[in-house]
Amino acid sequence: MPDCEALLGLFNHLPDVVLFVKDLERRLVYGNGQLLEKLKLSSLSELVGTRDEEYFPAEICESFRQDDEEVLKQGNSIVDHLELAFDGDHAIDWYVTTKLPARDANGKVKGLVGITRSCADPDLIARLSSDRGLQRLMQWLRENSDRRVSIDEMAQMASMAVSELRDKTKATLGITPRELEIGSRIKLAGDALRETQTSIADLAIRFGFYDQSAFTNQFKKRTGITPREYRHGRRVEN
Repeated sequence: MPDCEALLGLFNHLPDVVLFVKDLERRLVYGNGQLLEKLKLSSLSELVGTRDEEYFPAEICESFRQDDEEVLKQGNSIVDHLELAFDGDHAIDWYVTTKLPARDANGKVKGLVGITRSCADPDLIARLSSDRGLQRLMQWLRENSDRRVSIDEMAQMASMAVSELRDKTKATLGITPRELEIGSRIKLAGDALRETQTSIADLAIRFGFYDQSAFTNQFKKRTGITPREYRHGRRVEN
């Protein structure tokens, strides 16, 4: 059998892929060079034995914990789960995460192994689903989410019934159509926070939120920091 350490080392040569391995207690036991870079760590020894809570805000860690426990306690695989995260330049974008149970020779779950990939590449969007309607919707939301879009509009863009859209989005991406739509607006609002001096209140209205408070709540729920903190450069590396 190939050396496991050598296989894991291959991921150091995939620049767009973050690899992580956790034990049953959700402690990190391995990460590739891309993960170390994102967490601002200089060596693997600094990573081993730590948990997500030491690097990320509580809002983000709770989502990580729920996914981890589904893998570790239920033995389920989470494949191509779409989520918002920060890239190396502190910009918000969509990322795709896969987590698989790591089992011993008797089939008992001993931990998990996962990868995260940037969804900035349109080709990755196409690979996430063989359904052209869903592909079209995802790309359209990335480019046009400057207002609140109804579920009926999304279904029309995807050329499918509302119930079919809900089922396919959840099965393919691990999130609901509404989560996809709100996340797309959060991503574009994040771009505007970085690139313009438009007030946060005005951006809230521009991107379809009821007011600045609603925008702030939704932004923090998905990123772990407020729009103001994000604009002023507080870093939360994913």
